[in-house]
Order: sequence, then structure tokens, then C-alpha cells
Amino acid sequence: MDLSKLDTPQRITAAGGVTLLIASFLPWYSFLGFGLSGWNSGALAVFGIVVGVAAAGLAIYSALRDPDLHVGSFAAPQIALIGGAASAALIGLRLITALNGVSNGLLLGVAGVVAIVVGSYRSVTAAGLEMPFAALISNSKDE
Repeated sequence: MDLSKLDTPQRITAAGGVTLLIASFLPWYSFLGFGLSGWNSGALAVFGIVVGVAAAGLAIYSALRDPDLHVGSFAAPQIALIGGAASAALIGLRLITALNGVSNGLLLGVAGVVAIVVGSYRSVTAAGLEMPFAALISNSKDE
């Protein structure tokens, strides 16, 4: 695996995915000296972690193994952006629905998903692709 094939946006996405994965094992909430990791912080957190890491993994796989990877009418960077945005929404909801006892792991996880979204967005724009949300809207109008 030659990581030099990754351009800057893909490296940002990869760093965000690794950051989110590491953060998922750190305490997201602390109460009376006991901590809950991301995996024990509820369904929103778990789904957000899984979707975010999968989005980053897809972006890395596409860059290293299959640059022309498409699922339907969407290219891999567009799918990674959709996944990163979904992950950010889920983890953001987890944050705002339980503000008491927030620990550093959750804040690091938020930084990770932000990096995934920023890196994926930059990959989409660098490739000259249409924003996936605009493509979804235009596809629904055509039907």
C-alpha cells in the first residue's frame, strides 16, 4: 500500500477517519470517575462512528485501489462526503442531546468527523464532481 498516492484532501479524510476511530475508544462521557467510550454512548454515537470510519475507508480504498469506483451515479468521493455528513449529523446529535459530562473523546470524535467532511468536500471539488446533495435533488426532479 503506497500512501504517497493520496493527495492532500484524501490525507485529510484519512486522518479524520483514524482520529474518529481512536476517539471512539476514549471516554466520551464521564460521571463520578467512570467513563463511557463512544461505543457505549448510545446508538447515535455507534452509528456515527461506523458510518464515519466507513466513509473514510471508502475514500482511502478508492484512492489506492480503484480510482474509478462508482456506486450508481455517485463516485467514491461523493459517497464519502455523504457518509461524512451523516456521521457528523449523528455525532452532533449525540453531543447536543447529552451535554452533561462530555469528555475529551467526544470532542476529538467531532474533530475527526469534521476532517472527514472537509477532506471529502475538497476531494469532490478537486475532481470537478457535482456536490452529491445537488445530484440527489436533480435526479429526483428528472423522474
